[in-house]
Amino acid sequence: MSPLSPPTTVVSSMRMYILRGAYYFFLASGILAMGYAGFVFADSHAYQALETKKFKQAGLLSEPHILWKAKRSAKFKCPAWASRPSLSKGTPPLT
Repeated sequence: MSPLSPPTTVVSSMRMYILRGAYYFFLASGILAMGYAGFVFADSHAYQALETKKFKQAGLLSEPHILWKAKRSAKFKCPAWASRPSLSKGTPPLT
């Protein structure tokens, strides 16, 4: 060995196999996690687009159901209000 060569460290073969196994384990876990995150991202955007489309179509197809057309000056006839002349006329009482 020459005096200028870098020092070499000897790693036991058992430790080398453990470190290599951990390396591949975390590499595979990271790749799977990134794939899952991409799937969730794409699925959420697709679901949001589908629900927005359904919401817009439902708004265009349905019309509000109007039971009757009332005028602004509609007078209510309620038996409980019959004893109060100001309420039966549809105007608020002045106090």
